[in-house]
Amino acid sequence: MVIVFILLISILRFVYAVGLDVLPDEAYYWEWSRNLDYSYYDQGPGVGFYIRIFTAIFGNTIFALKFATIFASAVSMWIAYLIGNYLEFTKKKQYLLFSVFLFIPAFFSGSLVIMHDTCLILFWVLALYFSIRYIYKKRNLDLYLTFISLGLGFLSKHTMVFFAISLILWLIVSPKEYSLLKNVHFYFSLALAFLIISPMVFWNTQNNWDNVDAIIHLRSSGGKEYEGSNMDSFVAGQLVTLSPIWFVGIVFISITGIYFWIVEKENKWDFWNSLDGIDSARKLLVINAAILPLFFFYLSSKKMVQANWTFPSYPAIILLMISFVGTKKTKSGTVFDKLVYAGFALAILIDAFFLFPGAVGKTLNLKNYSIPNPVERYKGYKEAVTEIQNFKNLKHPDSILIANRYQDAAIASWYIKNQPFVQSLNILQKNQYTYWSKMEKGKDYLLFYIQENTCEKSFVFFQPLLESMFEEVIEYPEKEIVMDGMSVKRYQIWYGKNYKQDWATTFFSPLNNQIIFLHSQGLIGEESKGNSKSQKRLIEAVQSYLLGKGEINCSVF
Repeated sequence: MVIVFILLISILRFVYAVGLDVLPDEAYYWEWSRNLDYSYYDQGPGVGFYIRIFTAIFGNTIFALKFATIFASAVSMWIAYLIGNYLEFTKKKQYLLFSVFLFIPAFFSGSLVIMHDTCLILFWVLALYFSIRYIYKKRNLDLYLTFISLGLGFLSKHTMVFFAISLILWLIVSPKEYSLLKNVHFYFSLALAFLIISPMVFWNTQNNWDNVDAIIHLRSSGGKEYEGSNMDSFVAGQLVTLSPIWFVGIVFISITGIYFWIVEKENKWDFWNSLDGIDSARKLLVINAAILPLFFFYLSSKKMVQANWTFPSYPAIILLMISFVGTKKTKSGTVFDKLVYAGFALAILIDAFFLFPGAVGKTLNLKNYSIPNPVERYKGYKEAVTEIQNFKNLKHPDSILIANRYQDAAIASWYIKNQPFVQSLNILQKNQYTYWSKMEKGKDYLLFYIQENTCEKSFVFFQPLLESMFEEVIEYPEKEIVMDGMSVKRYQIWYGKNYKQDWATTFFSPLNNQIIFLHSQGLIGEESKGNSKSQKRLIEAVQSYLLGKGEINCSVF
């Protein structure tokens, strides 16, 4: 019955997902699968190899990408069910578990998109299952399977290191489990995990440890130059993705749990010292559920943190939440049970908003709004790329198509006939295209930029650099993609004739000259002369930005 339920849900999700277009980030990881490597600048190679399995079978198709993500989601749900069995869930709790997994906003919409989080969550749940099975059965096989899952999860995303930390913390607070350190298979399985991730280490030794640098400095969320707190938006993101009422429920049981532990004078340490399987498993669940939310909550006070970074902890959070349902016949227990069931109402409303944001926007008369969800973002990319390619064939057929953003390059590769590789200019940014793309001097290029959120103005910061990079530059007007009466995408094109030098030379040379100029002030015979050409370019870029369509700030938060 359980398998039938999971299959039915997965089929419905798949039917809906294949009707969607591809997201730029999905296309980016698909491009990884076409260029397999030991690692990549952004993350490990896990998602690239995972996608390659499905494209090798089903081809470079939407069917392959969506089947890959739905399959991972189905397996994760099945594994969560198996964990529930070890936690002695009743049939009622099992159905409740499936329902929460189905409707929790993070997984409801996230299961439609193939990302590195897809593989990370799959291996995170597998590692959690095998860890708990080891706690119960003490089988060496489960040790090996746990560390294999850890290694594969780390290949998917570096966040997997926090699972290892949660295991270490669990062991520290479980003195009766210290016998694990005397088990030779523990060290063999640990060595196996390091062997699995060794290709990433090799790649980093060959590439100046760039992958490590990207993670340390959080390049994907603003980089090391971003300073300041985004704690408010991080908490808001957790409220939305976890569902507000379930968020409150988790906070409620956390506070009451800590309170009763503090006031309980006798047997305070029984839970932590227990060698009983279910107590030890719950202990691991508590640590596993708390580690990512607490760490990233703290980090959000200093850096830009994204809401989805806590998603791997959600399975443990859900399992803990369900395990507490109906366990206490007290006032607090009754309140918690009501919160869990009431949470479905808001969760379903949020899911509906994710699926049909345009309809909700029209109902509320929101003509300009920014919606941070993956579903609405699908619209218009295919049409924009088609128009750009048709323009190229008509006006500049011999030019080489190139994007500035990696997302635009990847989505263009996906939608253009025969799926050719499209380069990325990568001005003032670094990603995997930095290692792939090399522009050729003397060639003509057609540069394009797609504005994803049409509520915002298009900030084309690279425009002043193009004139120095090419012999001649022709700027074409910005255009819109309109669907159902709404502007869903905007794009702009520049034609660059005879490529001369890269953007870095163009960008840094004037700065160096300006520094020399500033330090030469006051010397005999030196006159103060401004760089009128650079100033003119800057003024034109600012004017273009201010006069363009959209608002300067139109975020919903």
